Amino acid sequence: MPSADPRPLTDRQRDVIERIDRRVPIKVIAQEMGVSETRINQHIRALKDVYEAGSLNELVEKYRATKPSPSGSGAGQGSPGVKPFIGPVQFPGQMGFPGTGESKISLGIFDGRYGVLARLAAVVGIAFGVLLAVILALSAAQALSDIMDASA
Repeated sequence: MPSADPRPLTDRQRDVIERIDRRVPIKVIAQEMGVSETRINQHIRALKDVYEAGSLNELVEKYRATKPSPSGSGAGQGSPGVKPFIGPVQFPGQMGFPGTGESKISLGIFDGRYGVLARLAAVVGIAFGVLLAVILALSAAQALSDIMDASA
């Protein structure tokens, strides 16, 4: 019963669904759009909610049924045998960008070309901070122990 879009799509969602319709792999879509695969999967999850689709195939069928007019069939394109990864579920109550209909899970620095490097740097920084806190706590305990021994 998809006679019209239940709600208007954002430009990003429209870009994603058009590429999915042409059977472009999610990894390639992410590279083309300069975002992470996780972000593409978030758009797909939102599109499934908009079109009330349970699977990626059903999403594409419902999208094609609502397209105004097909301008060339891209059905023969794509990579046969490549199964797209349908990733993380969008959590309810996420903060979104005002006026765009997009939700945000992570900082923009963690998306895009150097997202993996930024995530690695964040993990290393956190690990270094924890190690430094343990060393400082042990040093403080040793100093207190030395002071207690000297006063006794």
